[in-house]
Amino acid sequence: MSELDELLLKLAQNRDEDPFSRNKIKITEDLKIKKVAFDMYKVFGDQYNDLWRIESQGEESFLVRSSHPKYDLKEDGLWSTASNYDGSSVTLSYKKIPLCAFSSEEYEML
Repeated sequence: MSELDELLLKLAQNRDEDPFSRNKIKITEDLKIKKVAFDMYKVFGDQYNDLWRIESQGEESFLVRSSHPKYDLKEDGLWSTASNYDGSSVTLSYKKIPLCAFSSEEYEML
């Protein structure tokens, strides 16, 4: 993969505005969490309903996703498609760079 492709892929991954799509998020005052087990938490608004644990790094605390949701990935040559964790949308990628996402709600696929 070329240097430009790697940079574009990194930018595409960082542009997602949904913090719950990441596996690690910084704990802030406006983040609503609920303790559900000894050291496990649930985050209100997490569309995947995952379990999270708290980790400290220096003076900051982060929630780290402890469960690993499953998704489908199909690759054919330079093209690939990946579903989201609940299967309600599909992302089309070329050379591992996301091009567009198709939602089942928008296109009435399901």
